[in-house]
Amino acid sequence: MENIFWNVRGLMENEKQLDLKFFLKEHKPAFVSLLETKLNATGHKVLAHKLWRLIS
Repeated sequence: MENIFWNVRGLMENEKQLDLKFFLKEHKPAFVSLLETKLNATGHKVLAHKLWRLIS
């Protein structure tokens, strides 16, 4: 399984990303730290709407 670059900085720009940030802070606070840590092994990025599908 390949590592994925997680980046949730700049969430103020998109309403769905704001919803994701709220969900994470309310329900999965430990996950926020993981998301804000860059795990850049392959150069891939996970968009917030795809991430939302994974955790909801």
